[in-house]
Amino acid sequence: MDESKVAVLLEDLRSQFRTFGDGLQGLNDKIDDQGRVLGEKIDAQSRRIDAQGLRIEALDKKIDAQGKALTEKIENQGRELTEKIEALDQKVDAQGKALTEKIETLDKKVDAQGKALTEKIDTLDKKVDALDLRLTARMDKFEAANSRDHRLIVQMIKEISDEQQKIKQAQ
Repeated sequence: MDESKVAVLLEDLRSQFRTFGDGLQGLNDKIDDQGRVLGEKIDAQSRRIDAQGLRIEALDKKIDAQGKALTEKIENQGRELTEKIEALDQKVDAQGKALTEKIETLDKKVDAQGKALTEKIDTLDKKVDALDLRLTARMDKFEAANSRDHRLIVQMIKEISDEQQKIKQAQ
């Protein structure tokens, strides 16, 4: 072969290598962009999870505070009821049968208050259970979303890896 043909052939090969290098650079830029996008999505999900954690902590504190307040109310009412019963017992001893009927009436009222308190406590228990279910459902939802995002990221990484393998094989 003469030198001019070799030079033309070399120039053609150089041109093809430049085109291939430009394409490879474009692919690398695309992979870098995808990595940044994935990183931003992961960061956003982390911030959302952190925010949900803070909300759950706040709800826990609120529930604890309400539970303490209810416990104090119940204890106070229990003490008040105990004091009333003791006072009534003293009056019953002092006044005899006439006051016995009044004490029975008061005992019925105390039972009614106890039932009312029991119903209120049951209602609060149901509300706490409902909150717990809602929180659990939200956590399950966030875990499912994170799992889905993780699968997408792994799939994208695999696709990028496959493309790189194809490029290497093509070389």
